[in-house]
Amino acid sequence: MALLEINYVHNSTSPKPSVHTAVAEQGTGDGVSRARVDQSRACSPIEPWVGAAATDPREGLSTAATSRHTFHLVEAYKACKSTSAGMGHATKNGWDFFLAKGKTDVGVVVIHEIFGYSPYVEDVATELAKGGFSAASIDLFRGAKADTLEAGMKLRESVTKEVLRDGLSAGAELLRSRSGARTVGSMGFCMGGGFALQAACDLRLDFCVDFYGQISDVGDVSKLKGPVLLILGSEDTRVTPWAFQQFLPAAMTHNKRVETQLYPDAKHAFHRPGWEGHNPAAAKDAWDKTLRFMSQFGRA
Repeated sequence: MALLEINYVHNSTSPKPSVHTAVAEQGTGDGVSRARVDQSRACSPIEPWVGAAATDPREGLSTAATSRHTFHLVEAYKACKSTSAGMGHATKNGWDFFLAKGKTDVGVVVIHEIFGYSPYVEDVATELAKGGFSAASIDLFRGAKADTLEAGMKLRESVTKEVLRDGLSAGAELLRSRSGARTVGSMGFCMGGGFALQAACDLRLDFCVDFYGQISDVGDVSKLKGPVLLILGSEDTRVTPWAFQQFLPAAMTHNKRVETQLYPDAKHAFHRPGWEGHNPAAAKDAWDKTLRFMSQFGRA
């Protein structure tokens, strides 16, 4: 039975009313995600990109203007987090991961944005583990970083469908062998959201959480096995129109289950802290809904 549940969530600063519309059949789940450095950790919090930083308004993500400082901060952050119980770096089939273990048998592979791997995705993995779900964040660029959107697009081209399947398969194997996960899905942000959706199609994963990411061939949704939680911002002029004009109709055609959360006055990448387009209220609600969506597969 196909499911398309679309929620347009009102916030106190928006004059637009709340709209909750079920398109097609009713189903379960809710979702999105928020992740920050946890101020209560024993280790000192280090924001993903600190120091001289630039912001690319097209992608809405902070980029490192001083790669040397960024490198040392990232390495210090990794060393700090590796000391935490249930967390650490691991390698599987030639791929590097940050693994955070949860209490349920649900696991998820987390994919970074177009500028490359950063502590942001490790924060997401850590917060998911606190919510009871094991998470493995993967570096699909194998250590490479981009300081412009154009450089990021070139790096993205190196991640073919074959490379993506190899990396995500390794992540799924790692979660099953190291954290005891029996249900495994994918999650990603921006570019990573599209990769998460593509991997869910190609590998027939149990679920997918896609933060404003898209795939090139919507016909691939015919291969989806589990439900998809799609997070969108109303001010995202690229991904949101694609979702409503191409992805959701394809999901209905192929009888797939999709829940969509559309946030008003929210730009692309609104979930990511540290840039002017970050929307704290939408990000928090999105995070709560992500945990609720994933809880249908297992609880702590």
